[in-house]
Amino acid sequence: MDMKYFFSAFGTFGNPNGFRQSFFLGGDPTIAKSLKTFDLKTDAIQLFPGSRLYGMRKEKIGDTNVISYCIYSFAKEHSSHRAGTFIGSGLVFADKIASENLTIALLNEFHHDLEKRNIVDDTIKINHSDRFSVSKPKDFDKAGFHGKEIDELYSLKNTGGYLMVYTETHPSQLQSLFRRSLDLLHTYEMIYFTQSYDVAEFVKQKGIFKIVDIHGFEGEIQKLEAERSQIITNTMNEFEREAHNLIEDRRKLVDEISSKIEQNKKRHLENEQKIKESENGVEIINKEYDEYSIRIQELMKSLSSGEKPEKVRRLYDDYKKSLHSKISQNRNIQSLHSVSSAHSGHDWGQKTASPFGGNFADFSKSNSNIRKKESKIDVYKITTFVLSFLIISALVFCFMFFTDRKIKIPEF
Repeated sequence: MDMKYFFSAFGTFGNPNGFRQSFFLGGDPTIAKSLKTFDLKTDAIQLFPGSRLYGMRKEKIGDTNVISYCIYSFAKEHSSHRAGTFIGSGLVFADKIASENLTIALLNEFHHDLEKRNIVDDTIKINHSDRFSVSKPKDFDKAGFHGKEIDELYSLKNTGGYLMVYTETHPSQLQSLFRRSLDLLHTYEMIYFTQSYDVAEFVKQKGIFKIVDIHGFEGEIQKLEAERSQIITNTMNEFEREAHNLIEDRRKLVDEISSKIEQNKKRHLENEQKIKESENGVEIINKEYDEYSIRIQELMKSLSSGEKPEKVRRLYDDYKKSLHSKISQNRNIQSLHSVSSAHSGHDWGQKTASPFGGNFADFSKSNSNIRKKESKIDVYKITTFVLSFLIISALVFCFMFFTDRKIKIPEF
């Protein structure tokens, strides 16, 4: 899969435009159109002169997993002096992400150049993001090499909330924070990082976003690991119960189908083809249960080896769906009706189609009628033969009698 990544530049521009964001250096129009804005919830978080804020968030756009890294810094609007205004940059990745150290370097370089080209005396000198002057970071193309897949971004427990972490934000620290926060994005929609006391204090006072220090961040990681461990335990217990139930389920299912097969054999001996198909269905079911049992064991080993439960759960759902599909295709054995001995009310001479009809009953009746006709023909043949024999015997007797009389009459 080709890597898709691009930059967004955004800011607050005052009346009449307010917040605006635009996309630069590539970009996918479909993703860009559906991407959430990078605007800040100013009643919950606010920037101050000299402050800086980093963030990362997840999104699902269609079938595409998206992770964005962003940076905000304080900047005045061109036409006002209200508080909390900012300029910002975002690096957006679709399905694959670059290494954290390269991402941070590209983000810092792009944002530094954005500020340099578009801010004068701490004020944004333009009135819309479309007019931003930007430049391409020198290592921008490297981000497309050796990207790592973004895990599925659904979670068994997602608060959809925002987390603020008050911590140092130098590149080496950010590299660790970004890498470890990927898992936390299964719990939080967006995570911010700042080393500005003023920003952290504002967030704390407002109480809308959850805020923690670096120790609280470690607690969030440990809490996630504990929840994941519990999920793994629960999932393994579920798999073990299912593996145990498979034996009884298979026995019952095979006995049920085998019973129907035996009934069909007794009632419809001529239906050998259908019986063979039913027996093949049992073989398929046995094979599917065997393969499913093996897959369950493999999934349990994967969980024990540290595989993420979300990925294992997704594979489990696929396997189970496939098993149910195969079982559904082969479990329903239609019981055949008893062969009817009733005579057809139709005259054979009036039939224009095949005398065997269109079903087993017609076929049986046609065979019965044919056998009766053949029986009548045999009677006629025997009767004719007997009569012929008697006539011939009588003629022979008369001939012999008269011949004998001729010999005994004296000559004159």
